[in-house]
Amino acid sequence: MMPVKRPDGTRFHEPGTPVINRRATLRRPIRDFPLLLSPFILSLSSVLSSVMEFEWSLYKSNTFSPEEIAESFEDPFSLRLLPDSPRFASQNRFFSLGCSSGGKGIFAVYTSTGKIVRVLVARLMTDEETYFYDRKSKENL
Repeated sequence: MMPVKRPDGTRFHEPGTPVINRRATLRRPIRDFPLLLSPFILSLSSVLSSVMEFEWSLYKSNTFSPEEIAESFEDPFSLRLLPDSPRFASQNRFFSLGCSSGGKGIFAVYTSTGKIVRVLVARLMTDEETYFYDRKSKENL
C-alpha cells in the first residue's frame, strides 16, 4: 500500500502495512533532544511493537473511537513520552502523541504490560503538543 498524505504534507502509512525506518541508525542520542514539554522525557522507541493488542475496558470517553486511537499508536511518527513526575511514574502511566489516518492529532495516556496497551484517556493535542510532534516528525524524515 502507498503512504497516505496528511493535510500538513507528511506521509502516514495505513495501519497494518510494514514501515521500514531507514534512518533508525542515524538517530541522535536522547541527551541531544531539547525538551519542549518539560515534565516529560522522550522515549527512545518510536514504535511499540509491530503487533499491538489493546484493551479498552478502562477507556470511557466518546471523543475518539478505539480505531482512531489505535491508528495514532501505529503512526510511524508517533512519540512515546515517559513521565518525569513521580506521580505518574509510580502509577506506570505513559503518554503518546500520534495522528490518526484522518489527520487528527491525538494525545493518549496509557499503561502497558509490554504486550497489551490499556488506553485510559485520549484527547486532541494542544497547540504546544502539535508543534512538538511536527518538529520531531520533521527531524525523523
